[in-house]
Amino acid sequence: MGGILVTAATPDRHDFERIIRRIADIGRDLAYRDGDARGEPDQASFLLSDFGIETYRKFAKAGQLQVVLKDDESVAFAVVYPPKMPADDPGTRHIRAAYGDVPVVKQVATAPGHGRRGYSRLLYRHFAEQYPALPLFAAIAEQPRNYGSENFHSKLGFVKCATFSAHPDGRERGIWRCPAIVQRP
Repeated sequence: MGGILVTAATPDRHDFERIIRRIADIGRDLAYRDGDARGEPDQASFLLSDFGIETYRKFAKAGQLQVVLKDDESVAFAVVYPPKMPADDPGTRHIRAAYGDVPVVKQVATAPGHGRRGYSRLLYRHFAEQYPALPLFAAIAEQPRNYGSENFHSKLGFVKCATFSAHPDGRERGIWRCPAIVQRP
């Protein structure tokens, strides 16, 4: 993958504003909305959280925003909760209460037109390699069901281990776990 860089999208980058605008655009393009006419949610991946640019700025300032740049264009991103970082969302708090201070991927997305090229996989690998002795967790929407995300996570070695039903938005999330790198075959 020539011209590919996985890096933190931090405010000290000279191209931060361009990156953060692109991430917000990707998030907006992929956000699920009730009654969405883009197709059945069980047929395509989507982001349940419809974050705006200021939320992504907050994640970037906290060091939680990872991005894949291809020839300096943002093509994928992930919002992550490294161990020891306080969790400000209910799903991550639930995961940490049940499984300890583990790394959690809150959101991962690849820009339309750039899918199936391994960019989201790169983000997961990059994040997991920082914590090789810890399992990695993600929460996946079950209402509406996100089959695309479930299939993607299964291919990465994730297995659903629980369901979180107490989210303030009323939508259940499946809690998915991937073994620590040092424990994988």
